[in-house]
Amino acid sequence: MLASLVGLTVWLPTVWPAQGEPQTRVFVVKAKMFAFDPATIRVRRGDHVILKLTSLDVVHGIYIDAYGINKIFFPGEVATVEFDADRAGKFKFRCSYTCGNMHPFMLGQLIVEPNYPFRGAAILALLIAGGTVGLLW
Repeated sequence: MLASLVGLTVWLPTVWPAQGEPQTRVFVVKAKMFAFDPATIRVRRGDHVILKLTSLDVVHGIYIDAYGINKIFFPGEVATVEFDADRAGKFKFRCSYTCGNMHPFMLGQLIVEPNYPFRGAAILALLIAGGTVGLLW
């Protein structure tokens, strides 16, 4: 019984990894006709996100509906957008300034992964439950 509990404490963190404390995440996003680079931004729920936006050719914008963000930025300048990633999920972002005939296809994706701050407590609860069941048997 004790061996199975020890095994559980070793195995469980590998399938349910720790996420840690929220961090400040800074991304340099370059826009050009008709793409964002990077096109996918991945953060954890609770992270403070800073986007440094720059255009390589014409005026562009970024619109992230889920976070109420709409920012226009110009070639040769750096615009900054900051927000807290407080909702987990996949959210589309798009260019919000008509930049040419392929403008409607200038899309990206913000992925906010869930953050499990109570992983240690969950492991402890499972160990206690497993130990209790083991004692009752």
